[in-house]
Amino acid sequence: MPNWFIDTEFAGYYFAKHYGIYNEYNLDAEILNFDYSYDAPASLSLGKLDFAVMSTSKFVTSCQMGGDLVALLAIFQYEPSVFIVKNNSGIVKPEDFKGKRIVRKNDDWEKTIERILSTAGLTLGDVILVPGGKDISPFETGDVDIWCGYAQDEPVEVELAGISASIIYAYDYGVTDYQGLLVTSREMIDREPHVVEAFVSASLRGWGEAIKNPEATIQAMQDLDTTMTITYLRKSFNKIIPFIHGGEMPVGLVDLNRWHKLMIENNLPAEDILRQEFAERFYYPEIQ
Repeated sequence: MPNWFIDTEFAGYYFAKHYGIYNEYNLDAEILNFDYSYDAPASLSLGKLDFAVMSTSKFVTSCQMGGDLVALLAIFQYEPSVFIVKNNSGIVKPEDFKGKRIVRKNDDWEKTIERILSTAGLTLGDVILVPGGKDISPFETGDVDIWCGYAQDEPVEVELAGISASIIYAYDYGVTDYQGLLVTSREMIDREPHVVEAFVSASLRGWGEAIKNPEATIQAMQDLDTTMTITYLRKSFNKIIPFIHGGEMPVGLVDLNRWHKLMIENNLPAEDILRQEFAERFYYPEIQ
């Protein structure tokens, strides 16, 4: 299950589904639509869901609360979170967020906002959080000063809406999490390791094929959601590639030293909550 609405950040999974790659691996994969009310960590733990895409924040919180979850791979090598401001707003850095209205989409985004504010010596009490979601119209109308999102999504929407805006990248202010974690339960790995292996392999192949064949990817995406224009999808997919395929690591693999540092900062046993061997075997089949 994705952790947001249909978008290019899940393109590899949709590619694998649309073009029959999951079927080639003898998987009858169903990709559920995102629902704000759906508790993915609980559903994984209860066996109602086999796999889910999560933010690092959601994964960390779930593990800290005792969830028996493990990460299998991370699609985003670089933190894609951004804050969008109008060019005439006078906002150019986190210090300028004080007293401004910032969209709050969910708990995960509140934590990201809090982290960005902390770099400027600010707290959540220094800003006005405005509930919001996918619809960017409050930003367009000026009811919200700062809109948050992923680099390949909302900034493209804002650009296509003709709004003159600037982007503040969370990565530039020390938010360096992996994102787009593919997560499962430890019980799923113990019970059906062959299914986990097949799903990881098919998904990584889907991502590889999606990157090589952007127009085929765009067609698959538009077949899923005809409200997304070809122009949006092309711009979005072009923007996402540097975040997932920077060249340092194969798509999906995480640097173990960096992962260890991120998890230790959150008082979690880094080695116990990452099962990267399935992805490693996809790229390096000699590893058994």
